[in-house]
Amino acid sequence: MDRKMIVDRKQIRTSYSDVRTRAVEYRGKTPPVPTDSGDSGPEVEVHVSPEAQLFARLKEHLRRLPEIREDRIEAVRQKLLNGVYRIDPEPLADRLLDSE
Repeated sequence: MDRKMIVDRKQIRTSYSDVRTRAVEYRGKTPPVPTDSGDSGPEVEVHVSPEAQLFARLKEHLRRLPEIREDRIEAVRQKLLNGVYRIDPEPLADRLLDSE
């Protein structure tokens, strides 16, 4: 949507004068925060890409996951108790050597 605004010189001078007056009034002070006058301004339409939507969903899903994967811990625990948990020493040794 193309919007055009026509401003004449008188409006510019008046606006500039208002800004200078406010700057002098608030020098050294915090200007008041404007309150919501009920006018929310013009409507704005925002389009979010499918990739951004997917990213947001994945981020929320990951946020909900526990830091400790109890299901994985329980599975390994059961294998240990049943004597069927086996560790392949080759990849373990490689990772230990790579971590140095």
